[in-house]
Amino acid sequence: MPIHSMTGYASLSTRAEGWVISVEARSVNHRGLDSRLVLPRACACLEPEILGMIRERMHRGRVEVRVEIIADESAGEGRAQRIDPARFESVCQELRQLGADNGLLGSSDGLELRDVLVFRQHFEIRDNGDTPTIDPQNPALRQAIDGAIAELVEARRVEGQGIARDLGEHLVVLAQNLEALETLLPAELGAFRERLSERLRDVMADFDAGEVDEERLAQEVVYYADKADICEELQRAQSHIGRIEALLAATSQSAETPQEPHGKTLDFYLQELIRETNTMGSKSNSARATDLVIAMKSTIERMREQAANIE
Repeated sequence: MPIHSMTGYASLSTRAEGWVISVEARSVNHRGLDSRLVLPRACACLEPEILGMIRERMHRGRVEVRVEIIADESAGEGRAQRIDPARFESVCQELRQLGADNGLLGSSDGLELRDVLVFRQHFEIRDNGDTPTIDPQNPALRQAIDGAIAELVEARRVEGQGIARDLGEHLVVLAQNLEALETLLPAELGAFRERLSERLRDVMADFDAGEVDEERLAQEVVYYADKADICEELQRAQSHIGRIEALLAATSQSAETPQEPHGKTLDFYLQELIRETNTMGSKSNSARATDLVIAMKSTIERMREQAANIE
């Protein structure tokens, strides 16, 4: 099932039966699915159907679908608007009078058409009322809305695929650092045991504790060395990386397969990886191991930033 991003944009415009239908669909990050519609009054009855279209194809993100319908003035039946001569004359007279009263016009001939057109809303009328209406069952309207939502889903899929590729590259780097740390571990533990043994001997000598009990000393060294061992953390981190790789591998399936939300699952495994690397850092006893842990934490944080945009 493909990984989808939560951000995307699509627009679609079509003409049908004297109307121009424009649909915009966009989405941004959100913890759940939050759908918002901006529809003409004549299309309000379509709201449940449009919300259903969104729920069928998207699971997370703040999704907004905006539908605008205007009269098609290029339609062969004639113009959608015309001028009321009486209102036009009334506007002209009022402008002449106001201009003369306020010294804005030298004569009545000073009024030009462009001055009057600024107030066109006062003399324009529509053939079918002030607000264009369209049959909400018009197939072209439904196709436009469905098409815009489909384009939005495709835009989210394409962006999600790009994020998945980036995450895969980060996983390779992360796995390499884990392998380097695992390779370094035996030598680091041996050096740690030697330093710890020497330090315990020095402390006993400083306090004149007598002869060192080698068996007890060995027990103490093993105890503290075990506390510094990160083998379990390494194994868990490798397991989490394997789970993420398996999740990303699912993106190779058909884009037609209805997607399931992956973002929360990815975030969970990345949080677990951060927890394991934090523990490794607290147990680190060498500069080289610390550098590797810091590099891993930096990689995981970049992955979390990208995963936050996945549905």
